[in-house]
Amino acid sequence: MLDLPLILLPIIIIIIIPTDSEFTFLLPAASKECFYQSAVRNGSIEIEYQVIAGAGMDVDFSIVSPQAIHLVSEFRRSDGVHMVEPTEAGDYQICFDNSFSRFSEKMVFFEVIMDSPANDGGADDEWAGLGEPESLLEYKLDDIKASESDVRVT
Repeated sequence: MLDLPLILLPIIIIIIIPTDSEFTFLLPAASKECFYQSAVRNGSIEIEYQVIAGAGMDVDFSIVSPQAIHLVSEFRRSDGVHMVEPTEAGDYQICFDNSFSRFSEKMVFFEVIMDSPANDGGADDEWAGLGEPESLLEYKLDDIKASESDVRVT
């Protein structure tokens, strides 16, 4: 019976550690909000954003590298999608700027999708020696049933 939590641990870890994040926030008038995303070298960061409420429905958007290099700059846009391939590990700055609007706040939705080199096609080699997930689950269920029977007998 003690094997059950160990079987579920990889599933729980996969569920708990997200590689995608979504945020919706209120960007006040005449202000700038920045978010930071850690990234690994040679991975990728995809950012999609959209102004979903507010007069004008536009913001300035930028992505800045850990070395303060402006990778993306857009002005007065209502939405956008950008892919950045980090050449260095570190915290990348994602900024939304509404400083041009003196009175109108904006509601902004954005999504960050991370992909590391380990998530690329080469990672499939690690799983090549394993059977199909269904057969593994069937095997583990049989193992659990056998353990359960042993516990009832003793």
